[in-house]
Amino acid sequence: MAAEPTTGNTGRTKDQGKEPRGDLKGKITYPQEFHREFPQAPDAEKGVLSSILLAPREVFDICVEKGVKRETFYLPAHGEIFEAIKELDVARRPVDFITITQHLRDRNKLDAVGGGAYINELFGYLATAANVGYYVDILLEKYTLREIIQVCSEYGKRSYEEQEDPQRLLDEVETKIFAIAQD
Repeated sequence: MAAEPTTGNTGRTKDQGKEPRGDLKGKITYPQEFHREFPQAPDAEKGVLSSILLAPREVFDICVEKGVKRETFYLPAHGEIFEAIKELDVARRPVDFITITQHLRDRNKLDAVGGGAYINELFGYLATAANVGYYVDILLEKYTLREIIQVCSEYGKRSYEEQEDPQRLLDEVETKIFAIAQD
């Protein structure tokens, strides 16, 4: 009786490597990796938020122009802070430590984002907002990668489960990937 392949705490068999390898038809295949973090850039997220706090109107306009939204942030607290700033901006209220913390406190979200101490830390995170364009680009790149991973994971799973109509799945995945490219 042949021995079963052993798996360590990584969930991979000892024969699986991290490097891509060719299959019998010469195509490159990649082993599934279930235990990896999604692409993210917490420092760039903090950089964008700090830049907004340093120059609210100018930087927020850049964010809106480039399509930054709550979901663009990987860390939920950062998305929540961004949303609070957005709501203050829409209401034409000033964006500063007091207005942001009060806005979050009124919605019972201040503790969830790290409290007033974290908001204060964001104010001092950067000395200038001059590089915000780079930080926003990093944020958008990581968000796009997460979106691609999500769509591909969903349709990979559906390909295993819904084997009856591959053309429909191809059409759906193409539509979703095209939407990411347009976004």
